[in-house]
Amino acid sequence: MVCHMDRMAVASDASVATEPTRKTLPVDKDKVLAAVLAALTPLLHQLPGDRFETVGRFRVEDIVADAVTHQRPITFVIPAFPFKSPNVREKTLGVLPDRGEALALARLDALCAAIAPLYVHGARAVIFSDGRIFNDIIGVSLDVMDAYATALEDLAREKGLVHLAFDRLEAYTTSKDPNTELLARYGCDQLDMATLLKDDSELLATYRSFRRFLAKDMALAWASLSKSAVDKAAGVAAKCMIQRNMAFSALVDDCYPHAIRLSIHAYDNAGPKFSVALIPQLEGAIPTTPWHCVMCQDRDGSLRSRKHQDVDTNRYTLETKYGRPWQYVEKA
Repeated sequence: MVCHMDRMAVASDASVATEPTRKTLPVDKDKVLAAVLAALTPLLHQLPGDRFETVGRFRVEDIVADAVTHQRPITFVIPAFPFKSPNVREKTLGVLPDRGEALALARLDALCAAIAPLYVHGARAVIFSDGRIFNDIIGVSLDVMDAYATALEDLAREKGLVHLAFDRLEAYTTSKDPNTELLARYGCDQLDMATLLKDDSELLATYRSFRRFLAKDMALAWASLSKSAVDKAAGVAAKCMIQRNMAFSALVDDCYPHAIRLSIHAYDNAGPKFSVALIPQLEGAIPTTPWHCVMCQDRDGSLRSRKHQDVDTNRYTLETKYGRPWQYVEKA
């Protein structure tokens, strides 16, 4: 399968590797690795029992060493930035990117910018949108999802975030139902979910996380259902999301086999996936993402994440930018 992506202000692997004057410059592999670890480690979402220092960093070391040997850019790939949670009452400001996404994009770009000066072939972060994986489950239309994706790329371009690139599922499927096509391609439509959830503790944790998010994201749509009906619907939807996500994960691995794999889900960071905090975190084990919350800026300029329903409007006032709600700012 040939994998490709829409690049935005970032050089392709081929164009970087074919510049003879740059190609022959010596590379200090140890310095490049140190730069990668120094830039990546502060971004990690680490919980008790984290295994990055004992296991995960050596996986990263192998990937970096391979990239240097083969004169490839250091590549990070993160399946994320699907669309805003439709629950604007409790979670978000609207359907388009806001200060949270701006901060998350800047962090990913800064990760690569810290590495690029020490490595002639540079670094890039590929944002592989996973919105198509579950937009129909959440009830988000393709038009709304596409508007979010377009605004996200516009934001990155306007901010001059040149180390970012964007990719999406539709680039690798041909049918009108890309999820069914992908499930069949990777055999995920035949999975025994009950057995998998019983045997895989990390998968079970992801399933439970999906159930919690679904119950919140669908709170308005499921308002007329009983608690038991909501639990049942969330469970069925979460299993569907798990299956689709497994197929999508396999696709990402196929398309970016040499990348450092970042994730917005909680892992012990032993690899191959490394959990990152894209914005200031709420308390708890589940990483907070900008499409599930709002940003509040204090008078001293510091930022904090809040669920929309938890914002103290006596303390903060809503600020708009680009003609849409952007963040809450502490009153003078």
